Amino acid sequence: MYLPGLHNPFLGVEIPGLQHSSVFRELDTFAKQFGSFRALLFKPLTMLTFTLQFELFGADPFSFHLFNVLLHLVNTGLIYLIASSFGASRWIAAGVFALHPLQTSVGGLIYGRPYELGTFFFLLSLFIARRIFMGREFTLKHGILVSGLWCLMFLSKQVFVVFPAVVLWFWLCRPGVSPWHLLGQLF
Repeated sequence: MYLPGLHNPFLGVEIPGLQHSSVFRELDTFAKQFGSFRALLFKPLTMLTFTLQFELFGADPFSFHLFNVLLHLVNTGLIYLIASSFGASRWIAAGVFALHPLQTSVGGLIYGRPYELGTFFFLLSLFIARRIFMGREFTLKHGILVSGLWCLMFLSKQVFVVFPAVVLWFWLCRPGVSPWHLLGQLF
């Protein structure tokens, strides 16, 4: 499904924004551009992956598409590992995630990377945080790790700022616990 997209050239805004941008072609230029608070608006972790790819593989779009597809495969594997913790079939959840039509940007568009990268850190955090949902111990070390991954999510794509609310929701809705009872105890 994603193999044809591996051979796409740089498309649309990727040409001036990535292929011809000096910001991504040299680490020094990248460091100057993204060494400020304002740079948080530009998904610095995602942009760093583009810069490192230019350093390692040059301007060949194949390597950019391949990285996105491999990241999607890793995310699909994480879905498989996490799904049963939330009462879903592993194979169905992973299959839907891997093949859903909304995932077409994975192989076809290089600029689909912020979503894939942020999703990777999101799923990895859920994989760790599921200890809460399964009634296991969740230590300070786990909390620090999940918080660090949350920062990486945000640096990949700003929409992931909502992650703490997602974890709270899953915690409130874990099996055997009434969220209304918990909320009643708070107020």
